[in-house]
Amino acid sequence: TRDYDSQELTGMEFGHLTGLLYFRIRNKSGREANIESVSIHCTSNLFPNNAVLQFVPETPERDATFEISGASMSGSITLSLGKEKSGVLLSNEEIMQAYLPVLPVEDLSDTRLTLTIRANGHEHISLEIDGNDVNAFRKAHYYKFGLTLKPDGIEVDSVIADWESGEDIDIPVI
Repeated sequence: TRDYDSQELTGMEFGHLTGLLYFRIRNKSGREANIESVSIHCTSNLFPNNAVLQFVPETPERDATFEISGASMSGSITLSLGKEKSGVLLSNEEIMQAYLPVLPVEDLSDTRLTLTIRANGHEHISLEIDGNDVNAFRKAHYYKFGLTLKPDGIEVDSVIADWESGEDIDIPVI
């Protein structure tokens, strides 16, 4: 609602429309590393190349969904890092964080997910996950992958959790 004598917009709520892939990458390789990209590949074409946001006008905060065309699907999503895909240089012991929103995918059963990282010109398979273990990519959930580059390979830890609710803030309307 808006009181036109005020410069404050009240009664609005913002909800998450996507899930979030969160990558925490740490270089413990003993030398500088060029981190070029992080990808998730799957054995089924699950990731939409495009989608149209749809909502119910009476309850948009609760009923927003994406219309996804089955003909426009991909078997992977990639987050390229750095300018012009050149990568990001990480010194030894340096940590970087990267984020990739992911549209909801309701059914990951019967698929296999593979997390890869491209570093120093080479692609490294760092984690293979059975889709039944993840079940779905849901809106308002984050999927955290900790990737540690070591001299002999990559160590991974992962967490799947709900986003925490934020606190109320005032947004000035000018």
